[in-house]
Amino acid sequence: MTNRRNFYRLLHVQPEAPAEVIRSSFRALMKDCRQHPDFGGSNADAAILIEAYETLIDPGRRAEYDRETKKSFSRNTRSEDRKPPAASRRLQERMEKTGAIVFRIHSRKSSGQMLDLSPGGMLFLCGEDLPVGSIIQISSPLLAATASVTQCRKTQTGKAYSIGVKFIAVNFESPSGIFFSTTA
Repeated sequence: MTNRRNFYRLLHVQPEAPAEVIRSSFRALMKDCRQHPDFGGSNADAAILIEAYETLIDPGRRAEYDRETKKSFSRNTRSEDRKPPAASRRLQERMEKTGAIVFRIHSRKSSGQMLDLSPGGMLFLCGEDLPVGSIIQISSPLLAATASVTQCRKTQTGKAYSIGVKFIAVNFESPSGIFFSTTA
């Protein structure tokens, strides 16, 4: 197998897709998406799609392709990279960052303890239940922000609430060192 492209991605199918789905996707790509040379596609692109289709439609060739792909993946990755990534809906991963914060909600001032921080939001503990969707103002030695409450959960001890917020506007006090550096 000289072609190192992912045949499943080329045909827009899942690895567990049955032959009927692979056949249907191949036909749609060649005709409806105009990948076939008769419909304006290039010979090279059509040849790659045909190779992918012929490999995945034949059970023996598909099994061999899957084994080779798995072997290649194992050989080209470190053991810690082989684990599937943790499911996360965050655009940026949060970093553990602790410290005291002060926040205002409806002109009422309260305090909390920051647990982690990302460029897009933070998680903190406080003693009160904040309604999801509330707009709060946060200040700490690291930042000043206006944020929207995205989650509010009672902690296991039941004495505090874990509050997740998404920044609407944020000003980090230091121009470098929190998430990035301004020097090369």
